[in-house]
Amino acid sequence: LHNFMDAFFKSQLHITAIELDPGIVSIANEHFGLSESEMSLNVIVGDGLHVKSFATNSEDDENSTSSLNLRFQPSSISLIVIDVDSKDTSVGMSCPPISFISESYLENLKGLLIADGGMLVINVSARDPEKLHEVQRNVYQVFSPRSVFISSDCDNHANDKGGRAASSEALNVVVFAVLNTNC
Repeated sequence: LHNFMDAFFKSQLHITAIELDPGIVSIANEHFGLSESEMSLNVIVGDGLHVKSFATNSEDDENSTSSLNLRFQPSSISLIVIDVDSKDTSVGMSCPPISFISESYLENLKGLLIADGGMLVINVSARDPEKLHEVQRNVYQVFSPRSVFISSDCDNHANDKGGRAASSEALNVVVFAVLNTNC
């Protein structure tokens, strides 16, 4: 994803990627030409669930030096992409894990986005329609429903008037939520 964005935006972006598994970072470096030496890329090995604002403080953070690497200024990020797989096949959703779509986590990410035009993108791969609806409900609770668009590979008319995936077959979707001061 970084290589595409770098080529498309011609190094005009600064990307911070958070990867839980250091082995994945090694594979990306060795086989896909990922290079942190570029000014546009910073890879942090850590748990994306620990991403926080500098304004947020908790006891867990005070006891963990690795959590300090996952702190960002409030309202400082233009785009956050959640593209995380889940190893738990019993949940009915392989991407993202349930904890990445909780209202509290989404609220935390919303606080990191720039106030006008900041965007959260979530790759969702669900096998259970109820899990997709749970993602939708939580995103609508945190962001204005008018600011949410759900893209589906199912058809060209993927959204009803409320932004929800119109087809029950649309279980692999990308959710876009935009902060907009007008909504």
